[in-house]
Amino acid sequence: MLWDGIGGDFDVELACSCRNIREFDHAVTRVSFGFESVDAYYTACSSGRPEKIANVAIPLLCIQAEDDPISVDAAIPRAALRQNPNCVLVTTPTGGHLGWTADEQGPWQAPWTDKGVLEWLAFTADAAAERRAAAEVGVAVEGEVDLVGAEG
Repeated sequence: MLWDGIGGDFDVELACSCRNIREFDHAVTRVSFGFESVDAYYTACSSGRPEKIANVAIPLLCIQAEDDPISVDAAIPRAALRQNPNCVLVTTPTGGHLGWTADEQGPWQAPWTDKGVLEWLAFTADAAAERRAAAEVGVAVEGEVDLVGAEG
């Protein structure tokens, strides 16, 4: 059986009969990562905690579907994301939980988000290179691109 010999207080019965994600996280996930409770797991691992977002020191792109049933729209820490210039939030009205799809014209038949992330990474890398080059010659960089609040 999957659970044989791995130790921990996995709740196999609950794992096999879960009615929701919280029950599964209690039975399996929190044990897998060594947390005493599912609440301790959620607190430690939540990416949406404002104090974690405030400490983001490198560019971070967040893509979120407003109809995500797991990571719900109401839980998006919009204010914290707006306050950190390193964070960019892109929301879509639909997409579910990681459910964005590509049409036949999509890159590699991959979700449209893959192309968007690659474009954002290229833009971010170019902007960083420009800043480094300007700093080397002592030139102030003007006209920063403000992507904070570029939701849509």
